[in-house]
Amino acid sequence: SREITAILLIMISVFLVLAMLNFAGALGQWTLLATKFIIGQAVYVLPLALLISAYLLFRTNEEENRGYKLNHLIGTILFFVFLSALIQAIMNPANPEIAQIGQYGGIVGYALYSVMSPVLNRPVSIFILSMLLLVSIVIAANASLREIFRRLLGKNKGEGDEQEKEEIQDNK
Repeated sequence: SREITAILLIMISVFLVLAMLNFAGALGQWTLLATKFIIGQAVYVLPLALLISAYLLFRTNEEENRGYKLNHLIGTILFFVFLSALIQAIMNPANPEIAQIGQYGGIVGYALYSVMSPVLNRPVSIFILSMLLLVSIVIAANASLREIFRRLLGKNKGEGDEQEKEEIQDNK
């Protein structure tokens, strides 16, 4: 079932990319418009998130996968909620009409930012949403920021530790 889910995520990701390139027909355009209405410009990150999810599903074994699924799902949903609100806060249109909401943070971003904006100024809202975005990445990856950066930079787990130990010894 893990592999089936991963294959379906890849299919949806490719379908969204084709829709963005206007190669998915009427259903693709409708799907893109509906998704934009919900999460706004964050829709352009969605195919990448789906591909990463598929990769992680293929990569994890059954035991890791049980606890991983819930964390990943919650973290990914929070990522898109906070990203949509961040886009809304950055673009900050005064009073967008309902038809324009997809051009910003979608209905999700609009709703969250509408709750924040009366009590927080724009720079503080952007800062808080940025930090919450980082928290959502940590939850989705089920790893520390340090570990995430190590993976992104391609360092092995022990490699960075040895270098840090040498730096500490040099500083003494």
